[in-house]
Amino acid sequence: MKQVEGLVQVIPVILYHGKETWKIRRFSDCFEGTDEVFYRFIPEFEYLLTDLSDYSNEEIKDKVFRRASLQIAMLLMRNIFDEKHLEDKLKEFFEIGKRYFQEEEGLRFLESVIRYLYNAPEIPVERVIETVKEISEEGGILSMTIAARLIEKGKIEGKIEGEKSLLIRLIERKWGRLQPSIKERLNKINTLEELEALGERVITSDCIEELFRNE
Repeated sequence: MKQVEGLVQVIPVILYHGKETWKIRRFSDCFEGTDEVFYRFIPEFEYLLTDLSDYSNEEIKDKVFRRASLQIAMLLMRNIFDEKHLEDKLKEFFEIGKRYFQEEEGLRFLESVIRYLYNAPEIPVERVIETVKEISEEGGILSMTIAARLIEKGKIEGKIEGEKSLLIRLIERKWGRLQPSIKERLNKINTLEELEALGERVITSDCIEELFRNE
């Protein structure tokens, strides 16, 4: 097919909020051990770097970003590794989006924020819910619904991992150390029903190859 559109210029941008200081280096430095003859095939280009550690919370709110969603997202990312400080500042950060959370787009953004904070283990999910409820009634209802879903999902995932560990022990006790290929197939199973059926086959099968006979 003949290309009718021209090429579009792409400007690489890196948004960084890690604990360590960002070290600027050439792209080719990422390929340590590469023979020099291949260096000419590695592209070299500059990029725009936004390191959130270079900005204070006040600068992020008042100078750097204008949209409420960007301000909140950047503030959460900048403070995510200091969970106690972030917990103390949650209400202040969410206040930025008080009006925004009344819109459908704002509620969708809030959902992504709640999911992000749910993975910060030191911040109680109840604290997030109460804070959102103080800012937005609709957001409070949404946060409780999402939190319930995430908690239930976590319970199910925990059961699945526990079932897999038990199956591995049973298989290894019956047939010896688990082969990588069998372990890989086992890790692809993601429902309790499939794992329970596999557990029954461990009991009734004469050889390990029979475990996946129905695949």
